[in-house]
Amino acid sequence: MGLRGFGVFVLSVILFVVLTLGMIAGSLNVFLSAGVYQDAFEEANVYSFVEKQFIGNELGLNFVKGGVKGAVDSTLEQVLDYINGDTNEIVLIIDGNEIKKFFEQEVTKFPVCTEEESAYVGGEVKCRPASLNSSQFLEQVLVEENIKIVESQEVDLLEVFDKEKNIDKLRNGVSYYKFGLWALPIIAVILVLLVFYISGESKRMALFFSGGALIFSGLIGIFGGSYFENFLLGKMNGLEGSISALVQSLLDSFVARLLVIGFMLGVIGILFYLAGFVASPKKK
Repeated sequence: MGLRGFGVFVLSVILFVVLTLGMIAGSLNVFLSAGVYQDAFEEANVYSFVEKQFIGNELGLNFVKGGVKGAVDSTLEQVLDYINGDTNEIVLIIDGNEIKKFFEQEVTKFPVCTEEESAYVGGEVKCRPASLNSSQFLEQVLVEENIKIVESQEVDLLEVFDKEKNIDKLRNGVSYYKFGLWALPIIAVILVLLVFYISGESKRMALFFSGGALIFSGLIGIFGGSYFENFLLGKMNGLEGSISALVQSLLDSFVARLLVIGFMLGVIGILFYLAGFVASPKKK
């Protein structure tokens, strides 16, 4: 093979590794899109599951703008925007009117006070004065408890659930990941140029080795993704149905992207190979 041929072979192997890593990294990018999760939630009936958790609570998630689906989608989109560095806050918009309606319904459950009874016993509401209707009594209770219901209010979820800012570690990791998304294709192009440079006048050898790296990387994307998905799903046979459906939907999105990128790399590799047959052999 000679020293020149060995150098081209080594660069081609490195090119294959870089292309494969780039293909996987590009496919993982689907998990930074809210639409992928929303589709998976629909298929796995996640929205229905979350809604059922609040059946015993008459207020449920109606106090959040958009209800259950609105709360889940809004939070998901904001979390991904935060991780992607597009926003610096994650908030839920509270609908004060829904909270007020809930309290008004609860007030009607209190019995009307008799002449001997007091509405408050030990600081707790026991009954409603006969002189006040439900709405009036509610206003009185809110004043007594120093509760103010606004029409709309934002709740900072980071302050409530992540005071230590652990999500920032993930955010920093994603920023490095995005840098890699740009760096890997550039490195691949540089490696192809080096293969051609070291090949010297033998363009056929450069095209064959570069094309081979592209084709083998593409084959991993086309066939490896499906094998990985089937293997992983086989290991999760014992999982609850909705969780299994959720994972499968997410994996389907990943494998579909992997298949597309793998197919593109394979086609480019075949074109390189065809060009290699057309290219003139090395001059002696």
